[in-house]
Amino acid sequence: LARLGHWEPRVRAHVRGLLEKIGAQLPEAIVYPAVAGVVENPSSKELAAILEALRAARPGLVTDVSRAMGEYTRMTILPEDHLSTALQEISHKMNGVLRMMRDEAARVRARPDIRDGERVRLLRDKYQAVIIPVDQALQTARRAL
Repeated sequence: LARLGHWEPRVRAHVRGLLEKIGAQLPEAIVYPAVAGVVENPSSKELAAILEALRAARPGLVTDVSRAMGEYTRMTILPEDHLSTALQEISHKMNGVLRMMRDEAARVRARPDIRDGERVRLLRDKYQAVIIPVDQALQTARRAL
């Protein structure tokens, strides 16, 4: 399978032909690597063609292996990993929101035509508008646990 990425098209075609012949005789020998290869490199036309040939010959086998790989992935990625990823994304969003709120506060303070009460209201409304998506993301992450 590693040679399917060879730079010369003739070599790729030959390797693909060999793998398709092996797949016709012993599909169990290449179905897992083929499914894993397509998951890792979905743009590979050669792997996709081999997988389609396997699917035509043994559709149940390819479906079962794909389902099993999905379950392996689901079981190995812990909820804490999902939470960590979500919190990192939220932290990144919050940094942008804080930067934007500082800029907005400076703009509002710089305008002498706005009264103090109006400044507070404008900034509070802006804060609520930008914090709602972050709060929703936090609630989603909390429910995921």
